[in-house]
Amino acid sequence: MENLRHCLNVRGLTPTFAFPFDRDWRESRRELPKVGSIDCIIVNGEGSMHSSRTRWRASALSQVGTLGSQTYRVPTFLINASFHGNEPDFYNDLRNFDAVFVRDTYSRDLAARFGVACRVVSDLTLSRNVTCLPSIRRGIGITDSVKPECDRMLRRIARESGSDFCAMTLPAVKAITIGRALNPVFWLRRNEDKRLAKQRLFEDVDSFIRWIASKELILTGRYHTVTLCLLTQTPFACVNSNTPKIRSLLYDWGVSEERIKSIDDLNRLSVEGGYPFSADEISSIGKCQQVTSVKTSEMFDLIAKAARDRPRQKSF
Repeated sequence: MENLRHCLNVRGLTPTFAFPFDRDWRESRRELPKVGSIDCIIVNGEGSMHSSRTRWRASALSQVGTLGSQTYRVPTFLINASFHGNEPDFYNDLRNFDAVFVRDTYSRDLAARFGVACRVVSDLTLSRNVTCLPSIRRGIGITDSVKPECDRMLRRIARESGSDFCAMTLPAVKAITIGRALNPVFWLRRNEDKRLAKQRLFEDVDSFIRWIASKELILTGRYHTVTLCLLTQTPFACVNSNTPKIRSLLYDWGVSEERIKSIDDLNRLSVEGGYPFSADEISSIGKCQQVTSVKTSEMFDLIAKAARDRPRQKSF
């Protein structure tokens, strides 16, 4: 969100309302802005738009296009999105957006099968300006995973290898229920989660980026750790996420998919180290960074023009 706001602010646009991603706007319509008070709607899709049959968030976000076109009657854009495992109704809803920008060609091709045209602009973190990065790399850094079991294994690898560990998010401490109380494994994991919940996170994104750039190798299960490794050209190896988004990112950026490993492989790398980028990977990453910078600017220029061309000139 920080980079999104920055890209809007430099174009003279100020977001005035944001709805939390972990709540369903369809159940909280009274909290939405009044009709006529906004000039544009932007949906930051990220990795939430998958499995629409079983996950409410994918369908809720896809239906914002209808909200914008039929209720607010303002330009409505979906940006920074990845798709996977969605139902036909999901893609039908996408037709109500003025434009759809996806993070990878995999998502673009999925949408095309349902007759929905999308433009590819890599994840917003990959257009971020980075300065004052460390000039010397030392050691191995490990981050967490969206998959609970992989997350626990990565934390264990960090402890056993003595590698630096940083979580992008902290695990929630589950409430006690009768069923859980009778399960001894629950108590072991709950105590571990309570310990991890006390773990310190970096205070801001720039600090986390500098930490990544200071390492010779990063081991991770997080999509955005991978994007920041590409941004800083930091060698990495990873386990797959909950959708093909990491594999799709590597394909588009010309980075070997062999960097996606098993947990056992990451455990071995935590001891052996190494695994630098090849010359071809470095070249491809550099070219993609230039293309992404241009495409991101063009995307926000289009959004800004749509907002300004509205009959009523308001911020959004």
